[in-house]
Amino acid sequence: MSGYQVNHIDADVNNYKTYFCFDKIDIEVITEFITPNSYHIIVRRLDADAGWNDNIEVLVYYRENQSSSLINIGPSDSREKIVLVEVDFLIEASTQEVIRSPGYSLRHLPGIYRISREEFNRDFSADLIVLPKSMYAVGLQNGSVYMYNQDYQTYHMIEECIKHILQVALTFTNYDKFYFVISAYDGYMEGHYNHCRNIPKQIGETEYQNRMTVEMGNIDEYAILHKNKWVIAQANHKDMSYTIDIVDRHYFYHNLYNPFRSYHKGVPFHTKQNKIVFAGQDRGSKFNFANRRDIEGSQRDYFKSDAVPKDNIVCGGWIDRSEMIYYKYILDIDGNSSTWDATAWKLNSGSVIFKTQSVWRQWFYDEYLPDVHYIEIKDDFSDIQEKYQWCENHPEECMIMIDRCKDLFQKIYKYQNIMEYTRALLDKINQ
Repeated sequence: MSGYQVNHIDADVNNYKTYFCFDKIDIEVITEFITPNSYHIIVRRLDADAGWNDNIEVLVYYRENQSSSLINIGPSDSREKIVLVEVDFLIEASTQEVIRSPGYSLRHLPGIYRISREEFNRDFSADLIVLPKSMYAVGLQNGSVYMYNQDYQTYHMIEECIKHILQVALTFTNYDKFYFVISAYDGYMEGHYNHCRNIPKQIGETEYQNRMTVEMGNIDEYAILHKNKWVIAQANHKDMSYTIDIVDRHYFYHNLYNPFRSYHKGVPFHTKQNKIVFAGQDRGSKFNFANRRDIEGSQRDYFKSDAVPKDNIVCGGWIDRSEMIYYKYILDIDGNSSTWDATAWKLNSGSVIFKTQSVWRQWFYDEYLPDVHYIEIKDDFSDIQEKYQWCENHPEECMIMIDRCKDLFQKIYKYQNIMEYTRALLDKINQ
C-alpha cells in the first residue's frame, strides 16, 4: 500500500546536465513521509526504462519554516532511486498519497517530407489557401509526415512544437490520417488590437502569397484559411475564434523547464527586498495595451519611461534572474506575446508576480488567475503603487499566492500533463 507525501515541502531537481540541444530527460521527484523526523525523496526517470549518469541534486524547501536544504541524489543505474532524509524538526504527512507516474517511451519521429500546397490538399482532402509564410500545414498519414509552407524561413521557430504534437499523435492516439495548421510566430494575429473576432471571412486563394502574417482590416472578422478553421499557436489573442494554444517552444529549449525548478534557491519571502523588480528586452508593440489606445510604443517602453514613477521599483537594462529572486515582487510585462519561459521561472520564484493586463493567453491561462496566482496591474501601470502597498500590508496573503503559483508550476509544466493536453487538442481539431 502506498504511503503519503510530506506536507508543506517542495522538492525540485536542482542540477543535472542535459545532453544535446532540445533533448530532454523527464525526471519526477516525490516525497514520502516516514516519521515526524524523516522522509524519503524518490527520484524517477519517466521517459526511458533506464537510469541516469548525471549528478542529480534536489533542492528541498520547507514551506512551514521557510528553510531549505540541498540533497545529493547522484547517478543511478535504475530508473528510480530513493534517499532517506532526516531532519531535526517536526514534519507531517500530507493527505495526498504517493503515486508514481507511469513511464512512457515516445515513438520515433519519422522524417518530414516537404510537399507543395496542391499535393497537400490532394493527399489530405484539404482546401488550404496559400498560407502566410509564418504558417505551416502539417499532416500525418500512414506513419509518414508531410508539410507545406511557402519558404520555411520561420521553421526553426515552431519545429519543436510541431515535433511534440506529432510524437504525441504517434504514441498516444489512433489517428491514421489528420492535419493541422500552426503559426510559427510568438502569437497568432500579432499587429492587431485585441477584439472579439467572431465573424468568419474566407480569404482568397492567393491573397497571402509572399506575405508573412495574417492581416485583417475589419476588427470583428477572423480569417478562414482552411475548412477545419482551427489555427494552433504558442499564444493567441484572448478573443480570437478558432484558435487553440500549444506549449511554447522554450519549454523544449529549456529541457521541459526543469532548470527553472530550483531558481528560487529556497530564499524565504520575508528576507527579500520589499521592492518591485523588472528586467526585459524591448519587445512588443502598442497593440499589447488592453485598454489604452492613445499610447504609441510598447508597454515595456512605456513602463521604462518617466510616465511611470519608479518609487519602490527597480528597473534595470538587464538584471539576471538569479538576482531578481531576491525581490519580493517581480513584474511580468508581455513582449511580442506572453512571456513564456519568464512566466515559468516567476511562477516558481518564491516572489509575488505583478502581471499587467494582457490581451494574450497561453494553454494554461484558464487556471492562471488574477488575485489567486498574481496581482493584476492596469496596462498603463497607474495602480502599481496601490497594489504594492496592498501587498506590503498583507504578507500572509502574499505567501498563499506564492504557494499557489508553485503548485501551478508543478502541475502545468509536468510533461505528462502537457502530453494529455496535446491529446485533447488533437481530438478537438479532428472532431
